[in-house]
Amino acid sequence: MMTCARRPFRTLPAGLWVTLAWLAAAGGWLEAAATDGPGFPHQPTIYSRSGQFVIHSRQFTTPTLRQPLGATNRAYVVIQPDALAVSAERVKQRLLGELAAPDRWRNRIHLLIVKGDQVAAPPVPMAALFSDGWQYSLRVPERVEAGALVRALVEVLLMEIANRYPGSHPPEIPRWLADGLAGLMLTEVGPDLVPQSNDLLDRLANGWGQLRENTRVGRYFGRDTELRNFLQQHPPLTFNDLTLPPPEVLAGNQRNVFEACSQLLVQELLRLPNGRALCWEMLARLTQSFNWQTAFMRTYGRYFPQMVDVEKWWAVTLLQFSGREAANNWSRAATLQELDQVLGVPVAVRPSREAAPENAVVPIQRAVAELPLPQQARVLRTKIGQLEMLQANAAPELVPLVTGYLVAIQEYLAERAGASTSLGEKGRPAANVPLTLRRLTLRLAALDTERATATQAPQPNPPAGGKVSAPTPVAVGKASRAAPAGAR
Repeated sequence: MMTCARRPFRTLPAGLWVTLAWLAAAGGWLEAAATDGPGFPHQPTIYSRSGQFVIHSRQFTTPTLRQPLGATNRAYVVIQPDALAVSAERVKQRLLGELAAPDRWRNRIHLLIVKGDQVAAPPVPMAALFSDGWQYSLRVPERVEAGALVRALVEVLLMEIANRYPGSHPPEIPRWLADGLAGLMLTEVGPDLVPQSNDLLDRLANGWGQLRENTRVGRYFGRDTELRNFLQQHPPLTFNDLTLPPPEVLAGNQRNVFEACSQLLVQELLRLPNGRALCWEMLARLTQSFNWQTAFMRTYGRYFPQMVDVEKWWAVTLLQFSGREAANNWSRAATLQELDQVLGVPVAVRPSREAAPENAVVPIQRAVAELPLPQQARVLRTKIGQLEMLQANAAPELVPLVTGYLVAIQEYLAERAGASTSLGEKGRPAANVPLTLRRLTLRLAALDTERATATQAPQPNPPAGGKVSAPTPVAVGKASRAAPAGAR
């Protein structure tokens, strides 16, 4: 009887045994990954370069030879783990660049890639407070609109920044702020913010499978030109609809208008004197404020004493931005008109002791001469903020005039603050206070003469008679707008 000799398994090549073992393990791992929930423990995990972003996915990045910048106008991207890690770092770098801030992150942000064939709803950031600090998560569909991904990453980063400053309220990130910053970044960098895959050289070089963290600043879409053209063709939103958008504003074509207006609003706020620091300060106040409006007014109060002043400023900003091309300064007539409004102080004037107070506008000299120092200081600090903005906007030939008013008021406040801490005999103010006031009055009178000559018209006379009793809230009006778009 003949028998057939069979080759024992132990004689198989060692390399084949290793391959079979690896395939078996990989099959078990894929099966486990397919059934794992969002707890992430057994799924592939990738850390971004800074370590702040943790990417969770059901599979590692698929090797590909596709180039990351194949089409600069693509709307949707296919998300893979390593590309998402790089996208998150690039968005963070550009955000910190817009705010002129260093990278001092404290809490991790978990990004979960959600499997699905269809484009899912825009990612929504989530935050949870644990015993060891805050933890943030963002569910990212495998196929997502690039702009929506950038906006979601900006929003979760702003949440992380705000929560670095402890307070009694969860931070309310204004939608216009996240969308506006994302719009600025997308117009500055373009498709580099969201690469779809690694490029060929990176996969063949020593950094196999790695994407470069840095972006190329290319101004793909023009920060001002296309934005101006768009707003000239589409009716912009009012300040109320922009900051408290109803559902119809965030749907359909109106969504594009909302994003454009948000970008312009953030752009003009950043162009205020010390605008980047003010934006960061507002973020720091969010956890200490009931809502973002309270944090906004506490931060920008020197420019906008009341919310109605912000609405006026926004209306004028829209008019100036959409109605002009690339001019960086206001006209001579507009500058003089703004200066007239800035130099008026709304007060309550009582024509006689028996009469009721009447609202009036008086020159700064009179308000300073008749108001107590604390009220003077509040009024003059507001005027300093308005003059700083006007100085950035003014027609070139009128900048020295505006600067003259600004310096005169700043020096008066500094001298008066020093004099108020130096008391003469029996607690009376030091003798240099009247001299300081007289010096300011003379300087302002000389500047008023120069201003009257520039306008070739007589100055409006102040209301006759009466005593200034107390200032009403200072109205900013059109004088409180930021530098026109296009100035940098």
